[in-house]
Amino acid sequence: MTTLTKIEKDYVEKVLLELKKYKINKEQLNSIKEQLLDHISSSHENGENSIEQLGDSETLVKDYLEIYGIDKEYPEKQKLKPFPFFLGAISFPVVYLFSQLILSLFLTQSFSQQKSFEYNIIYRISEQPWWNTLLVSISLFTALAFSVVITVILRRWSTR
Repeated sequence: MTTLTKIEKDYVEKVLLELKKYKINKEQLNSIKEQLLDHISSSHENGENSIEQLGDSETLVKDYLEIYGIDKEYPEKQKLKPFPFFLGAISFPVVYLFSQLILSLFLTQSFSQQKSFEYNIIYRISEQPWWNTLLVSISLFTALAFSVVITVILRRWSTR
């Protein structure tokens, strides 16, 4: 296979980038790249200008989309569905309260008969300020992590 010129490399990359915007899968992108490279290689062997034969990259992409019946509307910005964000926001307080409950049950004296402080599951689960701060921080970070993971997973799932 012959080496590509800078113009040819840029042309192939421009075509592939344009096709990625239309959510073309990797197998198809690799197939298109191989076809382009084969065409450029055969053009070099015949002494012809491959870029001139192929035309501009936008026309090539539009022709490809038309041949394979892919929707040609340019996906400017995909609208984000509110469901993943809503579920992520709802999961934060639920996970936080669950984490606080579990931590207060197993790591504090909150539920013993001899408690001598005002217990509050939201912000005060321990008598010691440093221990309480540590447990609340653990609960906050756990809830935040779960919310982000849930949101990301649901966003990826909903865009398929």
